[in-house]
Amino acid sequence: MLYQFTLTQSYEQSLHTRSMIKIQDGCDNFCTFCIIPEVRGRAQSRPLEDILNNIRKVIQYGSREVVLTGVNIGRYEFEEHKFEDLLAKILELEGNFRVRISSIEPEGIGDKFYTLLNHPKLTPHLHLCLQSGSDPLLMRMRRMYNIKTYKEIVAKAKTVRPDFNFTTDVIVGFPGETDTDFAATCEIVKEIGFSHVHTFKYSIRRGTRAERMKNQVPEQLKNKRSELMREIAEKCKLEYRKEFIGKKQCVLVEKIKDGIAYGYGEHYLPVMITGSGMEKNCFYNVLIREIDENEDPVLIGELC
Repeated sequence: MLYQFTLTQSYEQSLHTRSMIKIQDGCDNFCTFCIIPEVRGRAQSRPLEDILNNIRKVIQYGSREVVLTGVNIGRYEFEEHKFEDLLAKILELEGNFRVRISSIEPEGIGDKFYTLLNHPKLTPHLHLCLQSGSDPLLMRMRRMYNIKTYKEIVAKAKTVRPDFNFTTDVIVGFPGETDTDFAATCEIVKEIGFSHVHTFKYSIRRGTRAERMKNQVPEQLKNKRSELMREIAEKCKLEYRKEFIGKKQCVLVEKIKDGIAYGYGEHYLPVMITGSGMEKNCFYNVLIREIDENEDPVLIGELC
C-alpha cells in the first residue's frame, strides 16, 4: 500500500520562510549500522503530481524556500520519473522561491543533476553523506559508493559552481575502525573542505549487523577521535566562510531584531545584515564585509 503523505499545511506553518516537502520515505540500502529499513520500511516514493501540487500550495501560502526531504531522496522513483526528473519539474514551477536539497546519498546523483546546478532557483548546497573516508570501512558499513566516486561528485559539482557548498555526516569509532581508517577520514574532510560536518560517535543499534561485529572501538578512543574530527571540521568551516568576504549572497531574511536582519544565503550560510527597510520572508542581495568568528561563524554584510 502506498505511503500516505500529508498534503496540507497549517496557517501556523505558513508563517515560516521555508517548507519541508517530503518526497519519499523508507530505505532499501540496509547499511550495517542502521535500523531504518526495519522501523520505516522499504523505500516508497510519493506521486510526482502530488509533490508539485504541494509545492504550489506552500508557495501560495508564502514560503520562499522549498526543502526536499526524505529518508533516501536520491532513490526517488515514481513511474518513469527519477530524482533528477522530479527536481527539474520543480525548478520549472512558477513563483518567487528557491529549492534546497536536504541530505542525499552519493549513489543518488546522476549525470542529469549537474545540468541543473546553474538553475537560478536551485541553491548551491548539498549535504552529501560520507560516513567514512576509508573504502574498507565503507564496505563494512555496506555503503553503496567508494571514495573515488564521492570525490568525483564533488569535483563535477565544483566544475559547474566552484564555490559549491558541501556539508556531510561522519561516523567515528565504527567497529573495526583503525587509526589508518580514521586518518583517511580526516584527510578527505580537509581535502574537500566541508563547511560543516555532523560528527557522530558510533553507537550500537540493536538488531543491526554492526552490533554483532568484532573489534568494537573503546568509548575513550571514540571520544578522542570525535574531538579531533570536530577540531578539523571547525577549521574547515571557518576557512570556507571566509571565502565569501567581499562577495555577494542572496539572503532570505528569517527574522529581524533590533534593526538587524538574520537569514541564510543561497549557500546555506548564516548572514547578519545591516540596513533599513528590510522585511521578513524577502530576498535581499547582500555584500559580505566581514565574519564574526564565534562558535558558529556568521557572515556580516550590508544591502547592495
